Amino acid sequence: MRSSPILALCAALTIPQLALADLPLSTEVLGRIEAIVAFCSKINPEQAQRYAQPGKTLLASVPQEELSAARKSQDYEDAFHATTAELEKMDASQAMKACRESLKTDK
Repeated sequence: MRSSPILALCAALTIPQLALADLPLSTEVLGRIEAIVAFCSKINPEQAQRYAQPGKTLLASVPQEELSAARKSQDYEDAFHATTAELEKMDASQAMKACRESLKTDK
């Protein structure tokens, strides 16, 4: 029967998407956000919890197994590393200013 390989391919392409169905954003966006949080926490460690809080709130309802799987995905890893590389090219004072600005709540 010819449809079996096609069904298997469709299932292989669909199952990872269904497995991450509760994630409120793509794994690429998650990687970028977590890279920014990690970078800002590294250069301004006294505010690390404040940088991380919006992400924790956004992801509070996502099961840990799903977050773990998302963080192991190639899209996540590529986005995390690319974003980190770009942030590390920034001038230190500009980077600190951008991180501090992100904490302002009266935008």
